[in-house]
Amino acid sequence: VAAVLDSLGYVLFDDIYDLDEFFSGDERKSVEAEALFREAVAIRRDLLRGDHPDVARSLDHLGQALYLRGQDRESEAVLRESLMMRRRMFTNETTDIAACLCHLGIPLMREGRQSEAEALFREAVEMRRKLLGDEDSDVATSLNYLGRALRSQFRLSEAEVVYREVLARRRKLLRAGHPYLAASLSNLGNVLAQEGKLTEAESFHREALAMRRRIVNNELPGNEHRDVAESLRNLAITLQLQGRFAEAEPVARECLALCEAARPGSWQTFSVQCLLGVVLLDAGKYGEAEKLLLAGWEGMKEKTGNTSLERRPCSAQAIRGIVRLYEATERPQKASDWRAALKELESGEGETNATLPLKPGVR
Repeated sequence: VAAVLDSLGYVLFDDIYDLDEFFSGDERKSVEAEALFREAVAIRRDLLRGDHPDVARSLDHLGQALYLRGQDRESEAVLRESLMMRRRMFTNETTDIAACLCHLGIPLMREGRQSEAEALFREAVEMRRKLLGDEDSDVATSLNYLGRALRSQFRLSEAEVVYREVLARRRKLLRAGHPYLAASLSNLGNVLAQEGKLTEAESFHREALAMRRRIVNNELPGNEHRDVAESLRNLAITLQLQGRFAEAEPVARECLALCEAARPGSWQTFSVQCLLGVVLLDAGKYGEAEKLLLAGWEGMKEKTGNTSLERRPCSAQAIRGIVRLYEATERPQKASDWRAALKELESGEGETNATLPLKPGVR
C-alpha cells in the first residue's frame, strides 16, 4: 500500500515539478501529492521501524513535495532526516545520498542559506562524478543546482562558468529539443543578462523559446505551456534592458496571456503583470502601466505577504517601478509613500537578485 501511495504521489509530483520553479505547479496536485507521501511515510514507519531505505525514500519524496508548496522549514527537517538515515545505513557514497543532498539544498537556498546549499551541491557533484562518471546526466543536474546557488550569491562569473559547462554537457548528452536543454539555455541567458552581456543573453533566450515552442507544438495543443511563458518573460526582460521597448511589449503581453490562461490568480501571473507594467512605463504608456503595476503588486502581496526570501526581490522591483511611475508623472507624494514602502520591505532583505528590470542598463 505504501509503495502504491508513493507511486501515485510521484506521478502528481512529476506533473507539477518545474526545474527552474518559474511555475511551482498546480496547487491542488501538490496538496494531494503531499498527503499521499505523508501517508506512505506513516505506513512505512509503522511497519519497518527504525532506519530503512523505503522510509528514507518516502521522506525524500515528502520533503520535495513540501518545498514545492513553500513549506521550506518542514521540508528541510524531513530531508535532513532522510539524508541522515541514508548516511547511517550506507557507509559508502550512494546515488540516493547524492540526490538527497541536492533536494536538501533547495529549501536552504530559499531560506537565504546559500553557502550551506552550495556546500551540499558541491558534495553531490563530486559524489556523482565518482559514482557515475563525468559524462552522466545526473552530474549535469548537480552542476545546475550549484550554478543556481552561485547566482543567488551574486557570484555571477562563477555561475556563468558552471552554467556553460552544464549546457555543453546537455548538448552532448540529450536529444535536440529536450526540456532540460532548453532550461540550460534559459539559465545561462539569465546569468548573462545580469552580467550585462545582453546580446548573448538574448541569443540564448531566443534559442530556448524556439525550442520550447517546438516541444509544446509536438506534445500539447497550442503554446499554452509554462516553459514557453518563462522564456517569453526572460526575453522580454532582456529586450527591455536594451531599451527595445517596442519589441519587449508584445513579448511581455504574450507571456501574460499565457500565464492568465494557465495560472489565473497565481503569484507568477501577478509578477508578469508587473513586468509588462515596467515595459509600458519605459515606453511612456503611463496609464496602462499604473494599472498593471498596482494590480500586480497587490496580487503578489496577497499571495505571499512578501515573506518568501526568493520572491521578496521581485516585490521590491515592482515597488521601484511604481516609484518611477509616480516620479515620471510628477506625483511626488505618492512616490514618497511608495519609497517608504520599499524601505520597509528592504529592511529585512539585504541585497536582492533582480528579477524584474528597473530601467535600461540597470542590472
